[in-house]
Amino acid sequence: MRARPQRWKRWKRWMAGIVIAAVVLVGGYVGARHYAWPAFKAHRIRVMNRDAQAFLDSGDLSNALLIARKSLQSSTDNPGAWRVAAAAATARGSADALSYQDNLCRVEPTRENYYQLIRLALRFDVPNFALAAIQSVAPLVHHDPAYYRLAVQVYLRIGKLTTARYSLISLTQLDPGDLNARLELAGLDLAADPGHHDPSVRLRVRAMLAEPEYRHRALTMLLRDNIVGKVKDGTAELVQQLGKVDGLTVPDRLLMIEGEQLIGAADAAALLKQLQSDVASHPAQVAQVLDFLVRTGASASAPAWVASLPAETQKDETVQTGIAEILRRERAWPQLEKYLTGQRWVRREYLRQALLASAYRAQGRSAEFTQAWGLALLDAGGNLPKTLELLAKTQAWNWVNERYDVAWKLFLLVPLNDEVRSGLVRWERNQGNTANLNRIFTRVVQAGGADRATQNNLAYTDLLLDSNLLRAAQSAADLVKAEPHNPFFITTRALALYKQGRPVDALALLDTLTLAERSEPVRMLFRAVFLTKLGRVDQAAEVMNDVTLPGMLPEEKRLADGAMLEIARLDRLQGDRSRLRAFSRSGVQGAGRSGWLVLTSTATRTAATPDMQLADSLYETQEWAGLAELLRATQWQGADYLRFALIAYVDRQLGQIGASNDAWTQALAVANRDQAKVQNLRSMVTHWNWPAERLVTTNLVFERNPTDRLMLDELLHDYRAMRRTADLVRVLGLYIANTTDTTNEAVAHAYYSLLLDSNVARAHVVARNAFEAAPADMMRRMVYAFSLWKQGRAAEAVPLLANVPSGTVSGVVPVALLSAAIQAQVGDIAAARASLARFDRANALPEEISLADEITRLLASLTAPAKTPST
Repeated sequence: MRARPQRWKRWKRWMAGIVIAAVVLVGGYVGARHYAWPAFKAHRIRVMNRDAQAFLDSGDLSNALLIARKSLQSSTDNPGAWRVAAAAATARGSADALSYQDNLCRVEPTRENYYQLIRLALRFDVPNFALAAIQSVAPLVHHDPAYYRLAVQVYLRIGKLTTARYSLISLTQLDPGDLNARLELAGLDLAADPGHHDPSVRLRVRAMLAEPEYRHRALTMLLRDNIVGKVKDGTAELVQQLGKVDGLTVPDRLLMIEGEQLIGAADAAALLKQLQSDVASHPAQVAQVLDFLVRTGASASAPAWVASLPAETQKDETVQTGIAEILRRERAWPQLEKYLTGQRWVRREYLRQALLASAYRAQGRSAEFTQAWGLALLDAGGNLPKTLELLAKTQAWNWVNERYDVAWKLFLLVPLNDEVRSGLVRWERNQGNTANLNRIFTRVVQAGGADRATQNNLAYTDLLLDSNLLRAAQSAADLVKAEPHNPFFITTRALALYKQGRPVDALALLDTLTLAERSEPVRMLFRAVFLTKLGRVDQAAEVMNDVTLPGMLPEEKRLADGAMLEIARLDRLQGDRSRLRAFSRSGVQGAGRSGWLVLTSTATRTAATPDMQLADSLYETQEWAGLAELLRATQWQGADYLRFALIAYVDRQLGQIGASNDAWTQALAVANRDQAKVQNLRSMVTHWNWPAERLVTTNLVFERNPTDRLMLDELLHDYRAMRRTADLVRVLGLYIANTTDTTNEAVAHAYYSLLLDSNVARAHVVARNAFEAAPADMMRRMVYAFSLWKQGRAAEAVPLLANVPSGTVSGVVPVALLSAAIQAQVGDIAAARASLARFDRANALPEEISLADEITRLLASLTAPAKTPST
């Protein structure tokens, strides 16, 4: 009695142990997943960041950058690693510093981080990045002069002079003692008054002449102002004062020469010649003089001057670029091509190829242009400054498509730059390239800088392209949960529901929008698509009539096309049902006694759609035109093979044989060797008395069931009547491959193989075995004798003919022909001729006729008189 309680206690202890173990395991997993692993990961990142900083402090930039990158592989939300990477790349003078600093601003958007990003963008001559940073940091600054100093530099660099002026005004108000800002502001006002209408502007600049630190800049401003305004008064004095300044640069001397030219001074040419001599060994300064010659309209003298310079100067890529730009400006395309061909620029190969491409393009040589432009992009590679220079060239040369080639390269280098991304999105949207839009949004998300709008755009384009549908649906659901009233997010979520086969939910979600929001063209399109899917044709057609398609993406337009086709199909289906009812009431439909459906299987007739039934009625009444229109305007889903077969029949009734053959080929292709479908087709073509098509379908049926003796007999009869020996071999081979006994079919297969000289050895073995099994069978005896003859063993075959009565006939083997062959080979000419005379050529196969002709020639040669040698 106590055994049961003890077992019960043990069972309870065992279950309790299992529960405790499960709790421990689950708790351990949760703790490890959500606490232990994140803690370990964070500790590892801290250690790597500390080591990277130590390498940076010691000046080991390579290892600092290496460790920082490893840290970033663990987490991109890692400001310490981004900071070290940016600092190390900056110290190495690498433009990668810009990307690292940009990511640092993303994860740690502080004012100082943005300031450093602006400084780096100006240093590496990427002013558009600096502009984006200026706009991003603006909400973080409160009357900070440092912000306005950086903003002025950015706006001046990109040519936004009005915005720069407002920034300078703010700066001078915040810091009235900033003389540099006051001089910059006066300079902008000076440039804005070329007509010299405001004397106070020039007085403000002249006031700065009293400041030794700014005297030089003030003089150049005033002198340039006179040159631009072509004001000769006071120009000589300004030239003289500027000439007294210590440390004049080449631009200063060029400005003085331009001033001398303005007032017609006799020594202007001499000063220019002297300057050209002074800079001869300084390529960068030569390039400045070349720019001056172009600006003053004296570029024609530049090539001759450069030709007189030292060889090292002439080889400098800066100088060569200047000459190439002059030739391009003068549209001297053959000369430009000749100048650039046959050399390679070490630092500026991308620019040489781009200039060469411009020469090819101007001469209409598209293939060479494409090659040169491709090499330019290739050489620019992932170098940000080179890519930006190519972008500037495409803008200056008005190369639209090529500009976006470069824009794509630039985007891949810096995917988080708003200006680059938005420009590229506008271009691809205008081009209707949904796949490229998807690439853009994917890259931004991968870079970790995607806001909700970008995530929604990625999900939306994924859905349009039918790619990553699960990810897109989840993303759309999350976005709607985060912003339940955002119409764009709701639109994407509705499309996702529709793609998941939930049109009711999709329509209900879309209907939560306001009337104004629903009136947006794409949302109207989706509403029509959802209504169509639900079979609400009248409502769908009404909405679709108001949809404007221009401006939509190709996939959106395809949705519209599909909806319109479905609306038309449903409308037609309703009309078909009305016509069927009319046929039924008039007694035409009846039981389909002479329609085509009666030719098909019971299952096919039972599952016939209204379209199929209407086609049956039209077929029965021989309304060929109406039937043709119906067949071409509908689709029968799984029964489309029947539709194509009927199209073939109607075309043949209308005398369109070629179209009929094409439609029949499509019917066979759609049937796809399905046994039931092929049987239906076979029944139809049998009724239509189409022997060739019946033969094809019979073959297809036989291939699925090669032991069907009735099908075999039918095929053998047809192929024998058509004299197609190879097909006889094929079907017999298929039959005997699926049987085990030696049969007459195997003997017939051996005979036809011998006729075709195919598998002769195997045919001989089959013939011998069959003969030995039934030596009295005349067909087997003759096939065996024929196999011996094929091997040149006619003497062995002769005894086999002894027991074959004269006049013996076989349905497969021509006894007389085979006897003649054997007799001729052993030299029994009379017997051979007699046998050959009994051969029925009218019903023979082509190979048998060829054999008869061969025997005839052999007998003729045997009876021909021998030639006597001439003496």
